[in-house]
Amino acid sequence: MNNFTDSFAEFATALTAAEDFDDTAEQLIVYAVETLGAGSGAITLLKAGGRLETIGATDPMVVDADLMQYELEEGPCVDTTRHARVVMSGLVGEDERWPRWGPAVAQLGLKSILSAELHGLGPRIGSLNLYSSAPNAFSAEDAELASILADQSAAVMGAAATRERGLRQALETRTLIGQAQGLIMGRFSLDADHAFSVLRRFSQESDQHLRDVAEMLVSDRELLHGLAEARSRSAQ
Repeated sequence: MNNFTDSFAEFATALTAAEDFDDTAEQLIVYAVETLGAGSGAITLLKAGGRLETIGATDPMVVDADLMQYELEEGPCVDTTRHARVVMSGLVGEDERWPRWGPAVAQLGLKSILSAELHGLGPRIGSLNLYSSAPNAFSAEDAELASILADQSAAVMGAAATRERGLRQALETRTLIGQAQGLIMGRFSLDADHAFSVLRRFSQESDQHLRDVAEMLVSDRELLHGLAEARSRSAQ
């Protein structure tokens, strides 16, 4: 158990190099599949309004199996995003908990399932799902390890989502400021540096964030007239 926890801690640290949230999820599920000896796997995300979405699937068959759960509103992924901590079955086709989904997914060749909730600091965010074509593929120890992996995965994915939101906001801010600079350059025949100085001076004097000022200028071109005084002061 300690070796598993230590190895995942090292793996989680390495994930900081992942390009984005989806890349992080894909690397996590591949690690989970290999570590617990599953045939395939995916992550179910709980979206706004209770909608469920599959990401990071290692096999198209997993996507089909997950979509059937969402449509039928029954199955281990549904259970672990609503009320269960860990759900495991060694013969899904005969499992009475899922009278419609179980037989349907068994026809795809899937027999065993292990699903563990992804729980961040707040509410549930989804589930980690592992599939196998072999019956009784997962043990009680596997379920415990999957639970630990899911907890740590939630933390890593939460950090990745926060980082991606920050990068996206930074890009949006840079784009807005660039657009506002362009408007000022065209209106007052200034170069980029002087246009930015005008924008910054207006931000300071109006006691508003630079991004907010840029957004206002882009959305309301009439505000360009209000920059005339700021332009003259910045040139002094």
